[in-house]
Amino acid sequence: MDDMSGANWTTYGSIGNGIGKFTSPTGIFVDSGGKIYVADSDNNRIVRMDDMSGTNWTTYGSVGSGTGSFDRPFRVVVDSGGKIYVCDTNNYRIVRIDDMSGSNWKSFP
Repeated sequence: MDDMSGANWTTYGSIGNGIGKFTSPTGIFVDSGGKIYVADSDNNRIVRMDDMSGTNWTTYGSVGSGTGSFDRPFRVVVDSGGKIYVCDTNNYRIVRIDDMSGSNWKSFP
């Protein structure tokens, strides 16, 4: 929306786990290029899309505790270099990946 009056209210998505669907989206981040990142908690994934119409919908992650897996990701942030940081709540860790393919997966602890 453009202001607190709700002008130009825009929504995207519905409940589920396919393209354009979320289950418990808990965090959102918009990078400097306008790409939208969502921590889709109950689907155990990170979603990236170019705009509020879902253009270039991309997901990364699945349920689990190993590399490439999340257990209720809660927040997502992208730094100025494009690295993606995820708060992986039920795995008690922070994850950093270089891109939405999951390259250079690092986790702490």
